[in-house]
Amino acid sequence: MNHRKRRFGRAGFTLIELLVVIAIIAILIALLLPAVQKVREAANRTRCANNLKQLGVALHNYESAYKQFPPGGRSYGWCNHVPAQGYASDDVILNLNGLVLLLPYIEQDNLYRQYNPRAASSSLNRCLSGTSRNAPLAGDPIASGNGAMAATLVATFRCPSDNGDPLLDDNDIYGIGNNTGIRAQKTNYDFAVQYWEWRCNAWKQTSLNIRRMFGENSTTRVGDVTDGLSNTIAMGETTLNCANGRTPAWAYRGWVQVGVDPGPTAQPSGINVWVSNWTQPNPGRPPAQFGRVGSWSWPGSFHPGGCNFLFADGSVHFFSEGTPVARLNILAAMADGQVVTFP
Repeated sequence: MNHRKRRFGRAGFTLIELLVVIAIIAILIALLLPAVQKVREAANRTRCANNLKQLGVALHNYESAYKQFPPGGRSYGWCNHVPAQGYASDDVILNLNGLVLLLPYIEQDNLYRQYNPRAASSSLNRCLSGTSRNAPLAGDPIASGNGAMAATLVATFRCPSDNGDPLLDDNDIYGIGNNTGIRAQKTNYDFAVQYWEWRCNAWKQTSLNIRRMFGENSTTRVGDVTDGLSNTIAMGETTLNCANGRTPAWAYRGWVQVGVDPGPTAQPSGINVWVSNWTQPNPGRPPAQFGRVGSWSWPGSFHPGGCNFLFADGSVHFFSEGTPVARLNILAAMADGQVVTFP
């Protein structure tokens, strides 16, 4: 029998060919990755804006029900009590963040039912700088169930671009209490306030030409926003981490967790207004590269180049990093009589 020899083609790749293929794949990935990241961030920024829009609708639904907007917070126990100057603390302490009152209007009615309005939301009732009244708590935040509520994640209060620490420390300064075993969830969005509102009931003592829409025990009505709802910032965005102080919990007010000030004067005017220049060697870098604003109440975000703000008419606008603080202050004041252009 004759056996024919068969010649087979070469199987597989040589090492050089394999390395070339790997190099081509790596180049394609390197080219595609920035585009993928850009698309992902665009989607996250849209989701972030939608969260603020939901909160804008909630604000107006609350206003329709109660004929005024919710307070930025109620009855702080950690504030500076100076009654001779008009800054007097309340008789009992609630430490409530007004975002809790919006829960029924963002499809969180079941969570809102856990809230006990007869009890405090956190246990801090002493001022760390200045004079405190040391008023009693309205009730225990842990026994009442308010602490457990504060530990619940609410996606509407969270920017999807921010990968910072979402939880507050378990202590009696920034937390619900001290060694409670419960860490509260932070919020990326909060009411527009004055950053120095660590004095008791400062909102009602602030002159109208600089007063924000919200503050401790604020009672703003639509008619009070004389600059126009479309010209006044109602809420701002911030990062989950900050260099000085702590980002607020959505459910309560801890030490100097007052909200978000769109234009705090402590920031450098017109230059990286969202950025921490306290701890970074290059203050020109956006917060997306290190993920925290400089101090409590400063606005900020992980979105490249700027930050979202909710206006009182329910619209959301993105402001660039270079926006002058003076312009932001005009937009944050609800009755200063000034109108400026914005994006």
